[in-house]
Amino acid sequence: MGNLVYAGSQWGILVAFTKLGRPEMVGQFTLGLAVTAPIFMLTNLQLRQIQATDAKQLYQFRDYLGLRVLSSQLAVLAVVTIALVSGYRWQTMVVVMLLGLAKGLESMSDVCYGLLQNTNAWIALPCR
Repeated sequence: MGNLVYAGSQWGILVAFTKLGRPEMVGQFTLGLAVTAPIFMLTNLQLRQIQATDAKQLYQFRDYLGLRVLSSQLAVLAVVTIALVSGYRWQTMVVVMLLGLAKGLESMSDVCYGLLQNTNAWIALPCR
């Protein structure tokens, strides 16, 4: 259900840009997604799935979060580098960099989602 809501909200953002903005804005947003999505797919390391299926609790949440912070920083750095060396106009560079930052923040929520998906982690939470 969560993935369906996420996909629907992404679609809604694109529809809003199409209806309310100029075609150039839609193109910049689409380019930003095309640049950032593969980078974050690679650096996310399917960590949420690994964390959600860690039934023996071999690693703590801080381990997953630390790895995600490091990989997200590398991804944002890669996005910024690509935006700067690509030769895009400054408005397009800003859009690509902001989408990279948004994807970085989104990846932080992904690791929290992995914690919530792991039923054994609920038992170990100190705030029970």
